[in-house]
Amino acid sequence: MRDNSQANLRRELVRSVADFGLVMGLVWLLSLAAAIHHGRTFLVLSLSIATLAALDLAFLRHLRRVYASPRRGVWRRD
Repeated sequence: MRDNSQANLRRELVRSVADFGLVMGLVWLLSLAAAIHHGRTFLVLSLSIATLAALDLAFLRHLRRVYASPRRGVWRRD
């Protein structure tokens, strides 16, 4: 059982890092298209947005897993 939990933790970590990278890339791609000045403030703002988006997506995945129905069409929490 322990090996499975470590594999799940690794999979979630990889997903979170991928989410962070995708959002960070999207923010920088949009900023390059809009010709925004790239200073220290923009770097901090883009890091904050990417971190927030990655955490939100991880939380939504967690909720989907916790509230998953054991059978199709049956709500688990009453």
